[in-house]
Amino acid sequence: MNIFKVLKKIENQIQGGIYITGEYVYRFLIDDKKRKIDDIIIIGSPSKIIQCLNNYGIYSKAKKIFTYNNSKIKITIINPLKDKTDNELLKINSNRRLFTIYSIYLPVNNIKKVEAIDFVDGKKDIKKRRINIIGDIENKLKTNKLLIIQALTVSIISDCLLDKKIINLQKMICMKGLTKKQILLLKDCFIAIITSSVPSTYFLLLKKLNILQIIFPELCNCINLKQDSNYHGHDVFKHCIYTCDNIENDMVLRLSALFHDIGKAQVVKKINGKITFHKHEITSTNIVKHRLKFLNFDQDIIDKVYLLVRHHMYHYTNEYTDAGIRRFIKKSKITKDEINDISNFSLFKLRIADRLGNGIKTIEITERQKDFEKRIVKVYNKMHSLKFKDLNITKSFIKKCFNQSFTNDIIKGIEKFLLEAIKINPEKNKEKILIKLIIDYLYKINYWN
Repeated sequence: MNIFKVLKKIENQIQGGIYITGEYVYRFLIDDKKRKIDDIIIIGSPSKIIQCLNNYGIYSKAKKIFTYNNSKIKITIINPLKDKTDNELLKINSNRRLFTIYSIYLPVNNIKKVEAIDFVDGKKDIKKRRINIIGDIENKLKTNKLLIIQALTVSIISDCLLDKKIINLQKMICMKGLTKKQILLLKDCFIAIITSSVPSTYFLLLKKLNILQIIFPELCNCINLKQDSNYHGHDVFKHCIYTCDNIENDMVLRLSALFHDIGKAQVVKKINGKITFHKHEITSTNIVKHRLKFLNFDQDIIDKVYLLVRHHMYHYTNEYTDAGIRRFIKKSKITKDEINDISNFSLFKLRIADRLGNGIKTIEITERQKDFEKRIVKVYNKMHSLKFKDLNITKSFIKKCFNQSFTNDIIKGIEKFLLEAIKINPEKNKEKILIKLIIDYLYKINYWN
């Protein structure tokens, strides 16, 4: 049963009114088909409403969230009053909300544009493509120090411009003593920016509004940080945000593109008239860990971004040995699936975006890069075609050397351990070294305990 049918059934059962509001109504009014219900007003007896909600899904009274078919919907329950109509109650509710374009109501039993109820000129703002805050903005900022950040998030999601009076109050933002909830608002804004069609647009806007320093100081430190003009046409700030523009809209890839050179501000030096950023990738990874952890990103995302940023400075030449290729495969954690589509390996996508974001280079992939990819595939396949018979040792010699028979499980473990070691370093494929590796393995599994 879809959510509309559920809501209509609940409305009949409680004999009250149900109204959809929030982002869904905004998208409905602009004919955007990518919409889902996320905010609902229900007028009726709270006990009846909660009982009905729990009959069809799960309602959290503490969070005021209704979960239905893995969708989470904010529910506002309003007690009916004898001397107030539904419209009068909705008008009171609208004055307590934040943004005009998200404060329009649609009756669930009559989803038509002409039925949209608007008390705050939300339709007018939709027509003008602007974001307005309801009521006294300055007063609301006193109780919500990140209101402008929320407005910016809505601006990005809705593709509307911030009203000038909001921009004029940006200096009132205060980042001290933020609660977890407020940090999540920052994260929402950050995600909205990096997953937008052109992230650089919004980072430049943050710079213009003088609030980039407040919400992303490490990136702000890269503004006007010059680079060698032989290799870069932009300062580090613009290079980072344009690299972000030039990579596919994937959370890990976009974050990696944005952070890949962000540590340059901490290591910049001028040596013999040349600008250097020695080991900036290491300082960049430190910023990745700090900033993404602060914004409460999942550890899995942090780890993936860390890996890409840490290794984006690889420099392949024809002098690379197979051993060097093997080390690269190991440290960049290339898998079998990625080998089968090596040109789409995440690290190589970052390298392409890095080139396209520097303001000078226009060729996505160099011949040297293509040669590197071919060699990776060749070396990887060679590494993984090794069998136990290719080792300079036999099972009978192992038995003789240790003067005992191992179980099949132990033998399989030894085989796997030796093959993994030789794949990384074929030079270890010597009898004495292999015996030492077997001893290491047996200690590792506590065989003699």
